[in-house]
Formats: sequence, structure tokens, C-alpha cells
Amino acid sequence: DLLRIEIPDLGFRIDGAAVLVGADNIPRYRLSFPTVSGVNYEVWFRQALSASAWVRLPFSTTPTGAATATVLSGTGATATVYVDRSTPSGFYAVARL
Repeated sequence: DLLRIEIPDLGFRIDGAAVLVGADNIPRYRLSFPTVSGVNYEVWFRQALSASAWVRLPFSTTPTGAATATVLSGTGATATVYVDRSTPSGFYAVARL
């Protein structure tokens, strides 16, 4: 049997890309996603699906800024954040708080 629950307008799409930023070509991962005004968001990472737990990642809202933010407040527009890459692969998630 299959249980399917649909909640209109609840899901959102996340676009991501590996990028090199700054004069030193620092490896970062860029995540872009639509936000809802007044809703807060966090970025999470897991190196492998078999890893024991997700880890909350600090991020920057600019390509070369320090990745020190942990919560983003939604504005109703598309947000773009940058996280430092410490591994060549992994899984990223954006969570609504």
C-alpha cells in the first residue's frame, strides 16, 4: 500500500552548485531557494546517507563573506547562501524553522 500526502505550496526547490570564489579560488557550495517572509531557515550537511547525523552548517550570504551565519530570515524572495566545502561530495538540506 502507498500513502501519499500532498500539502499545496509547502515544498520548495533548492538549486545548488560548486563554485570557486575570490582571488584564492576558495571552494564553496552555493544554495538558492525560495523563502517565505517571516520564516527562518538553516543549512544542514551530511557527508553520506549512511552518516550518523546531519550537521548544521554556518553560511555566508555573499560569495566571499565569512561563513558565520546559522539562521536566515525569509523575505519572500529567493535567497542565496554560500557554505564552505570541506569534502568533495555530500548532501545539503535547507530546513524551515
